[in-house]
Amino acid sequence: MSGIRPRSFAVGIAALAATCIAAPAFSAPLDVGDLQGAWAQESFACDQVYTTGKARTDFKKPRNIFAAAFIVSGSRLTTPGATCKILSITSAGDRKLLSLSCATAIGVDAVKTQISRAQDGSLRRYLNKDDPVGSKYDRCGR
Repeated sequence: MSGIRPRSFAVGIAALAATCIAAPAFSAPLDVGDLQGAWAQESFACDQVYTTGKARTDFKKPRNIFAAAFIVSGSRLTTPGATCKILSITSAGDRKLLSLSCATAIGVDAVKTQISRAQDGSLRRYLNKDDPVGSKYDRCGR
């Protein structure tokens, strides 16, 4: 990897898991019930990204690390390229700020992202606090 520092690469991969934003230092109790399950950005069909077995849904192999998709199971958020522990969720108006600790094949890094719930049950993930539209994610397999 000429010209790419390992830490920079790890941060870039972790950004696939969530978009970094500035977030307040306070934390609210962890509440991930609404997030449980598999999610895919509306440009990805669920059957392109996931396989569903008897017990659970998982990413198809080989994983498409560029797929805008994630699975929340308990306090874990998994993307095709990273596994994250949800450390806290705080409210900021109609959005939730997630503080994550994400591990990739080459490192661990703190990541922050923000989401909101739409009336149709989908999620919106925002690039930053000034992003008014966000990207739509639909739940798969429900």
